[in-house]
Amino acid sequence: MPRYIPDIHPGVHVKRSVGEETYRQWADLDRLLVQLWVSHSVRPKVERDTRYYVECLLPTVEGGGVIDLVD
Repeated sequence: MPRYIPDIHPGVHVKRSVGEETYRQWADLDRLLVQLWVSHSVRPKVERDTRYYVECLLPTVEGGGVIDLVD
């Protein structure tokens, strides 16, 4: 799992903004969370105020309804 939430600049391509290595780690996490959801119905809870980061860094999870947004 990535060690921190990187600084993502709006309007800049995510991979360019966070760097290749960090982008790859988040993409790996995105795939893993989808696999857990498909195989075990695991639905991670994500705080609503981090939604922007989830949309940028975990697009499959966010777009596929795999997470629950909580306050």
